[in-house]
Amino acid sequence: VRKKPTEIEYQEGKRYQIEEMPFALYMQRIRQGEREALNYYLAVQNLKMVFPELDAEVPLSAYVPRKHHGPYMWIAPRGHYEFCHMDPDDNFLVCCRGRKRVRLWLPSDFECMYPNPLGSLGKTVQFEVNSDCPDVERHPRAAGLTCLEATLQPGEMCFIPAFVLHQVTALDDCISVNVFFGDSSPENTAYLAK
Repeated sequence: VRKKPTEIEYQEGKRYQIEEMPFALYMQRIRQGEREALNYYLAVQNLKMVFPELDAEVPLSAYVPRKHHGPYMWIAPRGHYEFCHMDPDDNFLVCCRGRKRVRLWLPSDFECMYPNPLGSLGKTVQFEVNSDCPDVERHPRAAGLTCLEATLQPGEMCFIPAFVLHQVTALDDCISVNVFFGDSSPENTAYLAK
């Protein structure tokens, strides 16, 4: 699990720690509404590896001709704020339980959101601006930016195109699944340039 997601460094996409935790303990903390649950976030769990029996329950293959690993499962307690970031792949996000608020910004807003150095294995870029309360004194280029915002209900899916900046907040205890996809073949030089 990711540790201490309520800290400013996490919410600005600058740093996070990983801690091993039994799945049953993590879920117990969420189900019982323990305050301690907000200190952790179960992220990027490859469904085929951690819950192979659930893979058939996620029928994304019909929509995704070339998926890049996954699908991935994400379990968040109510109130979890995931930092604004962008991925170099197209993405379907499916809300399975609870509600999620999804905010999207155009790739042209990249510099206005104050990018951090490359993130996980150079695949993502995280941004400093807190979407809930932008500090325009620290981040003046973020003043006046607008985003698209939607609330995903259980059973709903959101398409997040490659390079679109996005930030997600769990409005309830939430389980979601996503899959990254695109044409990553050697012939696709546009993808390789990502």
